[in-house]
Amino acid sequence: MCAGPEKITPEKKELQDQSDASSSSSTVKDEKRLEQAKAVLKQGIFYGAASVAVMVGANSFTMPHRQNRLLELGCDTMCYGTFTSVRSMLGLIGSALMGRISDQSSYARRMCLHVGTLAALLGMVIAAETDSLEGLYYSLIPASLFAQNFNIMKALFADYHDALHTGPAERAASVGTLGMSVGLAFMVGPLSGATFIKTYTQANRVGIIFIILSGLLTLKVPDPVAPDNTKAINDGHEPKKKEKKTSVSGFFAPIVDFVDVKAARTPGALVLILLRLCMGLAFHVFSTMWMPWAKKTYGFGPGDLGKFMSFIGLTYALSQGFIAKYLLRLFGANKSHKARVNMILACCVTLSVGRYFVFQTSSLMTVYALMGCVVISLGLVNTILTADTSYLAPSDEIGSLFGILAAVESASGMVGPLLGGYLSLLGGIHVSIGAIVVLYAIAFVLVLFGYERWILSRAPKSSSQDKKQKVL
Repeated sequence: MCAGPEKITPEKKELQDQSDASSSSSTVKDEKRLEQAKAVLKQGIFYGAASVAVMVGANSFTMPHRQNRLLELGCDTMCYGTFTSVRSMLGLIGSALMGRISDQSSYARRMCLHVGTLAALLGMVIAAETDSLEGLYYSLIPASLFAQNFNIMKALFADYHDALHTGPAERAASVGTLGMSVGLAFMVGPLSGATFIKTYTQANRVGIIFIILSGLLTLKVPDPVAPDNTKAINDGHEPKKKEKKTSVSGFFAPIVDFVDVKAARTPGALVLILLRLCMGLAFHVFSTMWMPWAKKTYGFGPGDLGKFMSFIGLTYALSQGFIAKYLLRLFGANKSHKARVNMILACCVTLSVGRYFVFQTSSLMTVYALMGCVVISLGLVNTILTADTSYLAPSDEIGSLFGILAAVESASGMVGPLLGGYLSLLGGIHVSIGAIVVLYAIAFVLVLFGYERWILSRAPKSSSQDKKQKVL
């Protein structure tokens, strides 16, 4: 005998209605959180990129007059080298310090941005009021130590994307926007400063106005929306977990916790650190040789240098803003790990071969063509490396990791020129070129054998990969 339909009592109906209402309420909340996260991402990228670009513009605007001021105060080659090394050393300390501080709370990143703006403003005011080399050294301290807004903004962009669990394409687009804005500021700044401003004092006053404007734009940068880890699990992504950093107890425990960045000790982070070190050293060894070579071979003067740097800035901006996104999409590097690795390998080859042949030609047009390819490759590889860095650390360590990578680049800025000068004295320009090729060969090997295994393995799976797994 078949049982009849189950009778629904008023109590059961009430419980079912409550469950449906709760499920509907949860769906509405998820949709609101998603829309909020999208709005925050859009607003954060716009105002974040604008604020950093204006700050870079303030510094690049005063660059020609600052260099001329150093010469007027009797700063010779050794003095200028010391000036550059001191700035790199302070940047090395400051990038790691500010990156770690920015990881301490959800509001710390924006607070570090405001501190960086105030530090840059203080440095500009000191530079405007000083009349000695000692004063110019003092002006370096606040900005070099605390004005790390570019690296902190990278970490903040990663937080925005973590809230939406976005993939490589979206992260690369955000990094490209930030890089393009900085490239444009670097292109326009020196040329405008040299053309429209006549004195060092006027340049600093305009720079102060720019930094104040940068601070106002920073006020519009929003806090990230807290990521929904439940959605991450349902989508097949592994949420980033916060772990206890050390077992040390007692008085030194907070200090050890602060300086201990576990993400920086992972194989993927070590690969990135070595990549940044090799590429940074190669860049600075090349830069050490390039200016004397250009002056000797092509008779480069201040005007020629200004045109060349504007070309580099424009090409780099276009590379990160448009060309990188187009090439990543064209070759499927946003969906395929193999294609992404192959693209980085191609960039390593281009950077090496391009810089080698720059010294083998006597045609200035060929030099511009080769350097155009080199700068496009540089913008592309920087876009990929910065976007993929965000997969290697949780939110409470990503700022520290970006800071450590920036510190590595600052260290290469201290060592690279010395290495380039020593190699030139040791065996001439051919030994220096050989060193550049060797450094990029090391980077090539690191990418070939370690990038996919230790870095891309941490990236969320693309929708196409998910579909393949479901079919299998």
